[in-house]
Amino acid sequence: PIRPRADKQQLSQSDKDLRDTTAKLHSIRRKALEDAVQKHIEDQKRALMRIAQDHSVTFQYISTLAGAQTSYRTSHKPQLQNALRHSLEEVREMVLQDPKMQNLTPEAKEEYIAALAQSRDVKQHGIHANNAAAARDVLATMDRISRELDSLREQTGIYATLFVTRGHVNDSVQAMWYGTDDSGTFWEDVVKHPALDVLRQYEQWACAQGQKLTTGKKNLCMNYENYNVSIVEMYGVQLVGWPPSITFTCPSKIGTVGEMRKLRDALRSGQCFWKRLSSSERTSFGTGLDMRRSTGEQVKKPRKKRSDAGKSRKRKAPGDATVDKEHPRKRKNGEASGAPKNVEVIGNTDDE
Repeated sequence: PIRPRADKQQLSQSDKDLRDTTAKLHSIRRKALEDAVQKHIEDQKRALMRIAQDHSVTFQYISTLAGAQTSYRTSHKPQLQNALRHSLEEVREMVLQDPKMQNLTPEAKEEYIAALAQSRDVKQHGIHANNAAAARDVLATMDRISRELDSLREQTGIYATLFVTRGHVNDSVQAMWYGTDDSGTFWEDVVKHPALDVLRQYEQWACAQGQKLTTGKKNLCMNYENYNVSIVEMYGVQLVGWPPSITFTCPSKIGTVGEMRKLRDALRSGQCFWKRLSSSERTSFGTGLDMRRSTGEQVKKPRKKRSDAGKSRKRKAPGDATVDKEHPRKRKNGEASGAPKNVEVIGNTDDE
């Protein structure tokens, strides 16, 4: 049942006077507190300025020391890029005063906006040139996030745990984890595993994702040189939608970042994907390869021959006692040894 709303009680004149007096007192106290804090800030500022003058340093430097903020930065020789970056304010002022930029057409405005949106998208989602650059980006981002989590912990009292690991076995990103305050004890007390063990399992799981594809094989590796034979013919899967302007080769051999982005976009949008071939498609593909083989065409790159190919190589004699002593043959699981097994009780043949 819904509780009925209580009737509003009418205050007497004495209650109203008491309420107004209390509000005025609170207002006076709050104003006095604000004045005291403001006076303290001004006194502190004057004191810091006096110290800065006595020691011949800047006021900003003294303020940084007083606020317990440290900044470790090495100084470099002035470079052209730093000089251009320092003059950005002048460039902005020149752009604002340029008459050509004041009367832009709607098409020109759209072009400038599209260029800015593309630049932001590349900065946020652009791929790195190599694994080393990706690893440095992860370290810098992880450091920034950890400092923000620490600040958020002090401001709001939250607890947070962050796990970061690589997504492929060939990546050089180091797995790491971070927890605010004593978050690490949660994993030991509740999950019954240290956070470091959870991180290792998380890394193994992440590297195993996407390995099965559509073949059901866990440890399947891509073979670009013998793709038709080692991938399509053997496993019955085919990569569809590879950008025609990009050579079909290992991504590490693709020369430009623009081509890598184009391939990345095709994979992300689903334009390039793995497809399982039907029985008829697989049979037709195998027939085509057999016809090419019958004409003498080489459909599979041959393996590199050994340097001693065609020469007889010495083999160790099977009865060599020296070899048996140094490298005895290991017995497989379930294989019986040559000697008979001992029995606990041996029967008396005389009683039989």
